[in-house]
Amino acid sequence: MFRIVLIILVFFMIYLLIKRPMLLSSVLSGQFLKKTGLLIAFGLLVLLAATGKLHWLFAMIGAVLAFLMRSLPVIMRYAPQLHRLWAGFVGGKTRPEEHVSDNFRQSAHKRQAEPMTRTEAFQVLGLAPDATEAQIVMAHRRLMAKLHPDKGGSDYLASRINLARKVLLES
Repeated sequence: MFRIVLIILVFFMIYLLIKRPMLLSSVLSGQFLKKTGLLIAFGLLVLLAATGKLHWLFAMIGAVLAFLMRSLPVIMRYAPQLHRLWAGFVGGKTRPEEHVSDNFRQSAHKRQAEPMTRTEAFQVLGLAPDATEAQIVMAHRRLMAKLHPDKGGSDYLASRINLARKVLLES
């Protein structure tokens, strides 16, 4: 009896999925499909829990997560290539903010290549213009301990701090 009711319910849901979106507008049909999909997923979870067959689902989720964790370094290594592949698949359409970030990176490289004045170097290290060599070295060590790329800092800030120390100690 339970199987017959379940089969009738499945056929009714399939009928609703086919018939109902045609009657609704595109926005409402999208919402309907989302709600129906969540309802079906919840129903399957309840059915699997009631029949004692839920263990295979959790085993599959665990296997997929383990696979993703092991393959994540490889995926991240090829992320730029995957992005280009995806852009080609979509039709080469890129978002305007991607161009802005490329321009920002290029301007950051140009700013980094520019020579730093002594005043800028003192500001970067947070020192007064009459600082001694020992104070410069200590300020450099303190900032690098906080902002080193190996400790979560950025390459740009580390290079600016190193450049400031170089400008102040060489002059």
